[in-house]
Amino acid sequence: MIKRTLSSIFLLLILSCSIYFGKAFGFSALILALAFLASYEACQIEKKCGLAPRFWVVGSLIAIIFIEKILQESGLNSHLPAILNMSLFCVLSPAILFGFFAVAALKSPYDDYPIKTLVPEFLTVMALGYMLSCFVKIAFFDVKIAVWAILVIKLSDIGGYLFGSRFGTNKIAPSISPKKSYEGLMGSVFLSCAGGMAMAHYLLKESFNGTPVWIIGALCAFIAFVALLSDLVESALKRKAGVKDSGSTLPGIGGALDLADSLILTTPVMAFILL
Repeated sequence: MIKRTLSSIFLLLILSCSIYFGKAFGFSALILALAFLASYEACQIEKKCGLAPRFWVVGSLIAIIFIEKILQESGLNSHLPAILNMSLFCVLSPAILFGFFAVAALKSPYDDYPIKTLVPEFLTVMALGYMLSCFVKIAFFDVKIAVWAILVIKLSDIGGYLFGSRFGTNKIAPSISPKKSYEGLMGSVFLSCAGGMAMAHYLLKESFNGTPVWIIGALCAFIAFVALLSDLVESALKRKAGVKDSGSTLPGIGGALDLADSLILTTPVMAFILL
């Protein structure tokens, strides 16, 4: 518990410094670093599951996705030549990216190459590249709301951990994650709603532009449910690989993927609803 608390404080300090000195650019760079590290851990876990993703492919595509999104949302892409803008779009369009992997599969369509290498690479890029890059859009809209979104998601994690470890008896999916319980889910909803509504009402009134508090509470509750689903997906992958944590980067928390797991599905939902 002490290690988890100290790691959380350390992460909050990094987040604060990134926003203070870099605003939306600093926040986006921090999310890119998280996605990059999480993708490395995801590739290592996938290899333990008998797959063979190439981190240099996954990491390169994720970096390009974030760079293109930052250029687009900041308006810096207007200073680039039109041909370069079109090239970035063609490389990063999900449909074209899928086409790239589909064509690459023709290299060896009848062996394990498409299933063991290309499919996990594509899914990892989509999950940690496209989904987490939605935070860039939120940050350049209002970096305060981006921070609020991060805190709401993490409050749901904390609520689930505190209530689940203290009161958790009715398990949600014991074969995937033995510690996840309905009591923990209630704690996730409670803490994310309480914290999210308090921050929106007392600290971020201007950013939310008079949005009724009950609507913000409903959003926080929905996000807590989505965060649980996102967490369970990573838990299923880790159980298949036979590992407890994705890494040991953050004492008490685990690896970067453990930190990012609840963000993967919630980030695009947040971006869609808030913007």
